[in-house]
Amino acid sequence: MELKRRLLKVVGIVFIIIGLFCIIAIIKSIVSMDIELFANMSNIVDVIATLLFLYVGYIFIKYSGGKNHR
Repeated sequence: MELKRRLLKVVGIVFIIIGLFCIIAIIKSIVSMDIELFANMSNIVDVIATLLFLYVGYIFIKYSGGKNHR
């Protein structure tokens, strides 16, 4: 069980790091172009995918925590 918790924590940290890099890339794309062009579909999908990465990483880290989690 300890190995499973450590693996979940590592996977959660990787997902959060990927999500943070996606946020940085989205901010750079917003700064480099007009705001009107940001509203296209691919950027909306990027934002949703970034939030999904961050949420999944949070869930993995949360459930890899203490011994009282089931």
